[in-house]
This record gives sequence, C-alpha cells and structure tokens, in this order.
Amino acid sequence: MTAQASYRHSQPFLAMWLSMPLPAVFVSTVALRGGDAGLLQGAAIAWLVCLVGLASLGRLVIELREQELHWTFGYLGWPHWSLPLRDIEQMQCVRTSAWRGAGIKGLGKDKLFTVSMGGPALRLILDGGRIVTLGTPEPERLRAFIEARRPPAP
Repeated sequence: MTAQASYRHSQPFLAMWLSMPLPAVFVSTVALRGGDAGLLQGAAIAWLVCLVGLASLGRLVIELREQELHWTFGYLGWPHWSLPLRDIEQMQCVRTSAWRGAGIKGLGKDKLFTVSMGGPALRLILDGGRIVTLGTPEPERLRAFIEARRPPAP
C-alpha cells in the first residue's frame, strides 16, 4: 500500500500542451481539405504522437510521502523518480535559467526536472555531490515540508 502524500503539487507543462497539438491540427486540416487517404493516415499518426507525448510528459507532479520525495512527468506514472530524504545534504531555493529549457535535463551529477523555462525551483544537493533541481512555483513551501520530515543529522 502506498503512503498518502503529505505534500503534493501538480503543474501542467503548458509549452507542451500548446505546441504538441499544432502539427496534428495542421496535418488534419490539410488531410480533410484534400481527402487524401495518405494524409488522413498521417493525421491519425500525428494525433497519436500528440496524445502519447502529452500523456507521458504533460505535467510534473512532486510528492512527499513519509521519508521519500517522488516526482513524475505525465499521467502514466512513468517516467518516475524517488529520493530518500536522508540523501539530501542541502536545499536552495533558486531560479532556473531559461537557457536550460524545460523538461528533463542534465548529464552526470546535475539533473533538472521542470515544466517552465526560467522559473523558481528547489535545488537539492545530495550526498556524493549530485544535484537535483525540481521546478516548482512554491520552492519555499516544498523546502519547509522536506525540512519538517528530514531525519536528524547524525
């Protein structure tokens, strides 16, 4: 049984919701005007790609359940990540750079998970020097919830 979240925030990936349907609408409009079976098939494929993309990446949900922080994109429960609170050494409320973009970013030890470009975020500095930055419009609130549940330092 999954523990109930003490903190939960869901935010839509607006740029994706606005941009993903555009190609499908365009191809559908051309296909319906032309009546070409190949274009109609292309429109169906465009809508399928749009729906799969939105279902898998259309929002970012951040949850705090007991002693773990969880975050996931989309509505399918995948991709999904979790982090034990004991692994967090420091937290910083930051503003991400618009140049890094939105989505799932980063190679190596520095990862960014956000649905806004250049928005507020909570940077988690983990043991071993890893960094996870979670985009959220309420980084101070998330930080307070984590602080209240983190185990005491040894």
